Amino acid sequence: MALALSTYKPAHTYYGKIIVSYMFTTSRPPRGITGYIDWIMDGQISDLIIKNKVKGSLGESLLLVTGSKIYAHFLLIIGAGNPKKLRLRMLKEIGKCTAKVLNGLRVSHYGLYPHNLFLSHLDKFKIMDELFDGLKSTSNEKIQVTILSDDYKQQDIIMKWLRDKTYILKPKD
Repeated sequence: MALALSTYKPAHTYYGKIIVSYMFTTSRPPRGITGYIDWIMDGQISDLIIKNKVKGSLGESLLLVTGSKIYAHFLLIIGAGNPKKLRLRMLKEIGKCTAKVLNGLRVSHYGLYPHNLFLSHLDKFKIMDELFDGLKSTSNEKIQVTILSDDYKQQDIIMKWLRDKTYILKPKD
């Protein structure tokens, strides 16, 4: 897998096929871009939470059609479990789960909104390291990821993280 990271865009203006976001079990109502898209989609995600169809459990996945109000066609929400119990090794598993679902959908370019994971107690740089280790270990094709961000503080965190990274990665043999 080759993983190419490109620039940041507000998630609602991303023109790709799919946006990937994360949700904790304590995210009631949904936060971050998931909450924003829920608001634009007239509370569809909140309705699923109320009906216990989605909980945000570790590894749980939910694929929604976004409709005409969002440029991306789909929103993929991956459950991240309880933020107080989140450990770095679990983030790698969350990355693997994300890659597995995207491989099944045959998606080679997607927008990633990792900032909901920043609500946990873990170091933001280590969150990104573990998440991307999981993403690259499971993917078997060339993948292009656009990191989406809605505010400058989050963009600064990602820029500092990227300064030390060369994320054009070769497949694991």
